[in-house]
Amino acid sequence: MNEWFEKLQKYRIVKSYASKVFDYAVTLEIISDNCLKRVTMPKNLEQPIDDEKINYYTKEQLIHFLKCLENEKKL
Repeated sequence: MNEWFEKLQKYRIVKSYASKVFDYAVTLEIISDNCLKRVTMPKNLEQPIDDEKINYYTKEQLIHFLKCLENEKKL
């Protein structure tokens, strides 16, 4: 888990998918329990850059785009 934490920004999703695979193996009685349920997740004290909001358009560009859409509806 620590390697995933260091290498992946979305390590929680990877852990979730892996846990679902283990849950399915428990259902099929291949293994007796899901070992990932006992894992303590590391906490990221720094905010990742990807989680910041990104404005793709300036306010003026967005207004222009919406006006163009309105004009398309009228045609």
